[in-house]
This record gives sequence, structure tokens and C-alpha cells, in this order.
Amino acid sequence: MKKVSIIELISLLFIFLFLYTAVSTIVNYDSFKLHLAQSTLTKDHAYLLSRLIPALELMTVGLLSYSPTRITGLIMSLKMTIIFTAHSAYMLMNHEHLSSGYIRILSVCSWKQHILFGCILMAVAMAATVLQLRNIEPVKNRHDPGLLALNPEILQRSETNAQQRYE
Repeated sequence: MKKVSIIELISLLFIFLFLYTAVSTIVNYDSFKLHLAQSTLTKDHAYLLSRLIPALELMTVGLLSYSPTRITGLIMSLKMTIIFTAHSAYMLMNHEHLSSGYIRILSVCSWKQHILFGCILMAVAMAATVLQLRNIEPVKNRHDPGLLALNPEILQRSETNAQQRYE
């Protein structure tokens, strides 16, 4: 039996969350676009955001699903949860009484609960990102300028070889 790591479990959590919200957003597209158009923060870009958000969610699902791109997916998850939490804080601070109904999983939550949920997701995404970064072994690249810069003669030879290849 294959052992499942904590990183894989967290990835599955975000895959479920982003897949659910992307599908829900697409199914309820008109309502989602209307909510974005009603918010003072997003009204000028409601059309673009209404298409971009589900696309980014689906892209993140794809990145999280494939092991070599998982770190990129975790970083995207972290960024998206930061944006989600910042949006919730903005809504709370500006007393905008918009329904969060376009995100069906949180439709019964207050904006304060949105912020708490977002903070928990940020902590989970950050922890998974750090754990994943610790598990990545450095790739030894013979063209790595960081390694070549230690010896100026090797750096010069490398630059000369690169110029000759492009001529």
C-alpha cells in the first residue's frame, strides 16, 4: 500500500476546494459576474475577473495534480488564498453587504468567518509549500551561472561557448 504524504493530502484539499469553486462559479456564472459587478473593489473588472478566477482555479487544480508541478500549484494556492482573505477583509472593513452566495461552500458564512477560513487556508498552504520545498532536491545544471560565477575563468569560457553557439 502506498503511503500518502501530508503534502499530498493538503494538495487534495486544495484540489477539491478549487475544483468545487470553479465548477460552482461556471455553473452560476451570471450570479458570480453580478456579484463582482456590485462590489466597489471589482466592479471595473468584473467581466475579466469572472473569467480569470475560474480559469486560475482550474489551472491550480492541474498543477496540484501532477507531482513535478505541485510546488507551483501550492504557491498558486497560497496566492489565491491571500487574495481571497484580503477580499473578505475589504468587504468587512467597507461594510459591503454583498452575499457570498456565488461561492456555494461558504454561502452560510459571515465575512468574519470568511477571513478566519482564509487565514486557516493560508497557514495550510504555507506549511505545505515549505514542506514541499524541503523535499525538492536541487537540480545540478552545468549551465548554472551561480556555480560558474565562483570561478571567473570558467564563466568566461562558458560565455564564449554560448556566443559561438548562437553565431
